[in-house]
Amino acid sequence: MEALSPRDESKSLAQRALTRRSLEFLATNNLDSGQQTLAYNNSEGNRRSVSLREVARWAKEAERGKAFAQYNLGVMYFQGVGVEKNPNEAFKWFKKAADQGSPNAGGFLGIFYENGIGTSEDFELAAQCYEESANQGNSTAQFNLGRLYFQGKGVERDPVKAAHWFRKVAEQGNAMAQNHLGVLYENGDGLEKNYSLAREWYLKSARQDDPEGLYNLGTLYEWGKGVARDANIAYELYSRSAELGLDLAQFKLATLHYAGDTVPQSSKEALKWLCKSAEQGNEMAQYFLETTGNNFVPNGDELFEKGNYFFKSNEMEDAFQWYHWAAKENHLESQYRAGVFLDNGRWITPEPEKATQWFRKAGTAGHAGACYQLGLLCFLGEGVEQDDEQAFHWLNRAAQKNVPSAQLFLGVLFERGQGTREDHRMALEWYRKAALEGDDFAQYHLARMYYHGKGTTRNFSKAVEWYRKSAEQGNDLAQYNLGRMSLNGEGMDENSQTAEVWFRQASEKGHDFAQYSLAKMYYYGRGTQRDLGQARLWAERSAEQGNALAQNLLGALFENAISGCLDYAKAAEWYRKSAEQGCAEAQNNLGILYFVGKGVEQSYETAAHWYRRAGKSKKNETEQTSGTTRSLNWLINAAREGSAQAQLQLGIYYESLDSSRHSILESKKWYRLAANKNCDTAQLRLAQLIGKEKGIENSLPWLIKSATAGNSSAQRELGLFYASHPENEQNLSKATLWLQRAAEQGDRRAQLEMGRLLKKNKNDSNDEAYRWFRRAAEQDCLIALAYLHKLSADETSHWLATS
Repeated sequence: MEALSPRDESKSLAQRALTRRSLEFLATNNLDSGQQTLAYNNSEGNRRSVSLREVARWAKEAERGKAFAQYNLGVMYFQGVGVEKNPNEAFKWFKKAADQGSPNAGGFLGIFYENGIGTSEDFELAAQCYEESANQGNSTAQFNLGRLYFQGKGVERDPVKAAHWFRKVAEQGNAMAQNHLGVLYENGDGLEKNYSLAREWYLKSARQDDPEGLYNLGTLYEWGKGVARDANIAYELYSRSAELGLDLAQFKLATLHYAGDTVPQSSKEALKWLCKSAEQGNEMAQYFLETTGNNFVPNGDELFEKGNYFFKSNEMEDAFQWYHWAAKENHLESQYRAGVFLDNGRWITPEPEKATQWFRKAGTAGHAGACYQLGLLCFLGEGVEQDDEQAFHWLNRAAQKNVPSAQLFLGVLFERGQGTREDHRMALEWYRKAALEGDDFAQYHLARMYYHGKGTTRNFSKAVEWYRKSAEQGNDLAQYNLGRMSLNGEGMDENSQTAEVWFRQASEKGHDFAQYSLAKMYYYGRGTQRDLGQARLWAERSAEQGNALAQNLLGALFENAISGCLDYAKAAEWYRKSAEQGCAEAQNNLGILYFVGKGVEQSYETAAHWYRRAGKSKKNETEQTSGTTRSLNWLINAAREGSAQAQLQLGIYYESLDSSRHSILESKKWYRLAANKNCDTAQLRLAQLIGKEKGIENSLPWLIKSATAGNSSAQRELGLFYASHPENEQNLSKATLWLQRAAEQGDRRAQLEMGRLLKKNKNDSNDEAYRWFRRAAEQDCLIALAYLHKLSADETSHWLATS
């Protein structure tokens, strides 16, 4: 549900609050048979009477300023009890009583202001009156104040406060408040989403025969939210609600009998309930009466058109239901749409296996979109066994039908030889087809192929042309490459200012190499005025994403006080992060700090270690730690002297030898010594060894230490561990926390898993999932690219355009 309910409009609910609940003085008959007393119902709904003499006394005492008498007189004028109805007089007496602190009068006054009864409409004054009365314990005012906070009328919208006031009234047994509290739990609005608690409150409301509580409880059973799905129970609840007069329930019964899915098809019953609902002004029922054939026997086209009606009205659960009914009638487009709903999971509970079945039916019949979606599912292994060849088969069918996203993926598969033969010429052609259709990723890949001469002759001018087209659509990969080519004069005249413009656009989207490039431009004053503050800002943003070059630059800024802040310890910290990623310059810089003892404890052995690392290639580095006796002796001596880095390297050496118990024990020993000195890499490696031997649960303490120290690999592994135990709500929060930390450091796998986690557990909004998939896709993660296209495809406009 998008709101409390389609009936939740201020005036209708205020009137219901007036006429159904909590009024102190509701007249049903003005006089009893003896004409000596007035009869009324009190706030509990019990029959009471008052003598005419008492009424006369109230009138006199009201004039004398007695609050209770003023209130009672206001009720008499409002209800016409013994006097002619007069809302202006009622307002006057309620105002007088409220000014003297009468909570009941204050509650009435709020209703008058909200609905413009006896005075002009004023939501802010209504909210003030409700709040004063609510704080004095008036339940009607508490309910109405909660409603205004939910709707944002007269106050800033605040569903948390709405929940607070609804709960107060619900706990007093008010059925409407119980229903509204259930809605907040169901939607996760102001309260954490909890279908079980939603059911609990709906049930309390339904037991009091509240029609909306019955209806909402029915929707839980219909869709299986927090309960086992049960169409029979749902039908019973809808029926009771419809009998009590709720137009939504009447319309629901009509549709069920019209479609004949969970109940027997009955044109007579459908027409009866449609008319009842339409007579109450229900627009959906009126639309159905106007657009349904005379015989009320549905076919696929009619079911599909009704699905479109709900889709355009943003009633997505209902839209799916109608598309699903039409799909069962072999309506091709509906089969595709039913598959999208079941796969996407944004509006209903995702069911990938059923989605695959509908996509296969529609795809086999030639539906281009279904072929594309099925290809992605085969590639990702969702709802079907992962199969690159089947993915290629279905994507090829979609690509032949001019689906740009499928053409892009076909290009990637041909370029990588995944699911088909490696063929750069074919990759180039499919990239070109998708690029001509405006796909920014395809334009980027086509430019890249021209730049590197893959599948074609190298052509910088063509590369610039396609990078520009992609960059102008906001693709930060293309923006970065266009900036780089502008800076180097490749395919165009060298232009530092143009490079700065493109680097900035990509940087603001989070592209780490663009941020590093921008930092360098500010550092050297190339293409822009030298600005060391901006250099530090962009270097930090890039370094925090794990960019080794930016980490080295940031270390230099701290070491040389160029950024205005001399901090050797921070310089060493950033040099180390860069050095551990293999940056030779950072390895040398870190060696110098160890040699002179700046920011770190002086250690010639550790300095020598980093100098050696800087002077050797990655291959020679491996030989250094596992080859010569001289290198090994140096490591042992340095490790025994307490060098954490030497202990780490010695642990790596023993781990690389073999899987014998002696080697593993030696490796663990040295890792543990380094780990106890807060070496996060040693903590991670020790955790991995313990995990292999005893299970990851036993390695958690070291994994947590490494992750807390900022090791992105440890953060990713910790996040994946918690994500694999989603039965615990706390684990889900921990998974999100650690994966996000790793993802923010640029860990591609963490970015992918972060997107997956958000897509799975936050189906109401996929914006954050999209952002992380894009970050991973920018690091050439094909799986992330597949998810990205699943989320970014503008399916809604496509549906409406083709319906």
